[in-house]
Amino acid sequence: MCTVYIEGMNSIVIYMCHEVFHDYFPVQFNVADTHAAYLAVDIWGTTFWLIVASCMYYKKIFIAI
Repeated sequence: MCTVYIEGMNSIVIYMCHEVFHDYFPVQFNVADTHAAYLAVDIWGTTFWLIVASCMYYKKIFIAI
């Protein structure tokens, strides 16, 4: 199965969860003021939400608006 298909099934829900819960989940944290540190935080955040999207897909949870 193509991973793009998995990530896109609940894309609006993932986006809204990121906006609502960005202070509660360990996606963002304080880092040094360097490009490498910001890149690491952004990669971690993307990976976290891809894991959430994959879990929703494999548990067959699809939310349509």
